[in-house]
Amino acid sequence: MSTGELHRDDLLDESEATLRQVSSVISELTSEGDVSLDDPENLQRVLVTGEGHRPATLGELLHAVFRAYQEIASIIESLRESRGLLEKAAMERLHRTNHKLREVTSATELAATDMLDGLDRALSLVDRLTDSDDGEAQEALREELHGLINLLQFQDITSQQLGYASGVLTDIEERLLRISRVFDLSGLREVGVEPPETVEIEADACDPEASTFEAESRQALADEIFTP
Repeated sequence: MSTGELHRDDLLDESEATLRQVSSVISELTSEGDVSLDDPENLQRVLVTGEGHRPATLGELLHAVFRAYQEIASIIESLRESRGLLEKAAMERLHRTNHKLREVTSATELAATDMLDGLDRALSLVDRLTDSDDGEAQEALREELHGLINLLQFQDITSQQLGYASGVLTDIEERLLRISRVFDLSGLREVGVEPPETVEIEADACDPEASTFEAESRQALADEIFTP
């Protein structure tokens, strides 16, 4: 447990003890006369004038209330600091993660495009091998190249998965911001965290169920449907 957490626990324990003392003094005060918690106006008059009650009791009550106020103020300040650190750390990590995901998508897309272009050129070269008598080898090479093209579907799958993950991170960030505003009571300072650039991602473009498993069977089905 960190020093900050121990400090907050100590404050909470002290505040609980102080509030119990306040409750005890108020109970003693109300038991001495006609003062009732259900009659706040009369209770206020007694606290101001001390009418019919021992000064010591009133002094104890005021001292206990003042202590409780100080301790609660310390707890609120501690919550301010914790909330600020939590929000800043969460936002920085989410921004960095989102940026890395976009980098991965861009890099894999570029690599896959270059590989596909190269395979297209290789297929064109295969078509020019008309003088070769080894038709079996030619057909095998063609099948291998088509197989590589099918394998390169990973780029589309990866992009969809990363796009979905990026959308989830953005949603988490928005939820964290809303949660942090719950603690944004009077006096809580704003944390200097700039909101991230919003990247619009179409929902239909990101399939969270996208997978590279059994890609060959799905591609065969697609070829059967779209091949005239």
